[in-house]
Amino acid sequence: MRVFLALPMPDAVRDGLVALQGRIKAGRKVAPEHLHMTLVFAGEVPEAQLAELDDQLQDLTVPALPIRLRGLSVMGGGRVLSIQQRADTGLIGFQARLERRVRDAGIRLQKRRFQPHVTIARWREGDVAALEGAGRALERFGDVEMPGGTMDRVAMYRSELRPEGAVYHELACYPDLPPWAVGPGAP
Repeated sequence: MRVFLALPMPDAVRDGLVALQGRIKAGRKVAPEHLHMTLVFAGEVPEAQLAELDDQLQDLTVPALPIRLRGLSVMGGGRVLSIQQRADTGLIGFQARLERRVRDAGIRLQKRRFQPHVTIARWREGDVAALEGAGRALERFGDVEMPGGTMDRVAMYRSELRPEGAVYHELACYPDLPPWAVGPGAP
């Protein structure tokens, strides 16, 4: 199962990102429910290790991490439009602790430099129209700054690759809060 750990976007931040997506004409927009900030990409994980990972994360406490999204960027070999997160020491330290827990679950991780961002659009390699649209978006919104907020939970997602784009399924959330605690009107 293809798995990653990420910070889901709070509703107000997600709404701002969706509004920005509506103003950009580049590639396929990431569905609102799939907007997130990946912290650790675990890749293909056997179910036995998935259970071990879940055990490793059960007592996870997530500090209130500030959202500071500013500046568009093209990433992923020129196939992804994203908005960057300012990487402060709290976020970097938390990501490193989370990565250690993934390794403690026996999961071998690829060496990747952590670049905190939220992907807002994707396109296939060689899609000239999407690249041109991304260029226009960078010119027009390159230094955009989104309203802030805080991220205070981590979700484990399964990534299902489809021809029309990846679909993410939330497998677990840490801390494991009841739905009323994370939805509208949450304390």
